[in-house]
Amino acid sequence: MKPYNIERYREAARRALPRAIFDFVDGGAEDEVTLRANHEAFNRYRLRHRVHESADPVDLATTLCGQPMSMPVMLSPVGNVGMVHPAGDLGVARTAAKLDLVMLMSGSASYSIEEVGRGVDPRPWYQLYPWGGRDYYGEIMDRAAAAGFRGLVVTVDTAMGGNRERDIANGFTVPLRLTRRNGWDLLSKPAWTLAVLRHRRVVVRVFREDDSRPPLRSLIGEAARTATQVTNRVVRLTWDDLAWIRSRWKRPFGIKGIVDPRDAGRAAELGADVIYVSNHGGRQLDGAPAALEALPAIVDAAGGRAEIVLDGGVRRGTDVVKAVCLGARAVSIGRPWAYALAAAGPPGVEHMLESLRSEITRSLTLLGQPNVHRLDASYLVEVADPQARSFSAPK
Repeated sequence: MKPYNIERYREAARRALPRAIFDFVDGGAEDEVTLRANHEAFNRYRLRHRVHESADPVDLATTLCGQPMSMPVMLSPVGNVGMVHPAGDLGVARTAAKLDLVMLMSGSASYSIEEVGRGVDPRPWYQLYPWGGRDYYGEIMDRAAAAGFRGLVVTVDTAMGGNRERDIANGFTVPLRLTRRNGWDLLSKPAWTLAVLRHRRVVVRVFREDDSRPPLRSLIGEAARTATQVTNRVVRLTWDDLAWIRSRWKRPFGIKGIVDPRDAGRAAELGADVIYVSNHGGRQLDGAPAALEALPAIVDAAGGRAEIVLDGGVRRGTDVVKAVCLGARAVSIGRPWAYALAAAGPPGVEHMLESLRSEITRSLTLLGQPNVHRLDASYLVEVADPQARSFSAPK
């Protein structure tokens, strides 16, 4: 029996992956306060259903910067996803294109920019990690443009790596080192181990432009260089840097990692087409506000000058509906598709997304509003305490 919701796919991923790999995908920083808050924030809102005013069929279609999407859901970047399944970024990008959804390919992908550019149509968007200075990420931007990527999103909340204590406890590193501590864990999943040895898609492929499979020793060296870029460097990205990136990139442009309305206002002034309300899935600064908590103020600060994407904590179709009611153009999901990829490869990702589509469709039908573009805060009831019985309408 196929998993029938995202939590079931999470359970299937736990069974399929070595613990260290599952925890890398599933975990957050430190005490995982923000990771939990991303999910729990949705419980602050209830949905207020109404009598239908028309018999129109449910319409989930929307756009992101003019690019059609079959529902208000896009796919977030997930780094090192080749460790989850060898189909990795390329297989998931093809699934997103098949379903008319936008995928934001990770700047820590297991397939190169050129491989994905050749293998997917329409092309995904590209996530830029601003490591190594303008010469470095300027070259990455040029490669993404040459490969036909449709948009660029700069992640601004990775000045340094978050303190991910599950990874520390598991002895997880990039590249992954086999130790007595994790050896049995890895070898206890023979299907995963054989896939890794066969396909060699376990590390970042930023620097490699061809689609050949290099020797494992070369892959390990490449992974070590990339890991050094992330862990041994503090990257203080400034608004001047973002302005330079915006001027260089001539296609749709977004900024990911915004939780402060002042930053949202500056991003809109800078010319950002999309603002991603995100705390990096709770993997960076623990104690940061939940993405949904930050959303209404970000929407107000942007003032219609940029499209808003909610990134963090979505696990149900009702979560998507609540985010759109609060002003999001769409939501973006990362862990859910990684769970599905681990459990069943790209067909699992497709099945998970279609299950989520079904949940959204059912929710709108029961809400009494068939058109996703007509959702607003009047469909929500805010709960000051999710356990309390007294309700007040959202402002």
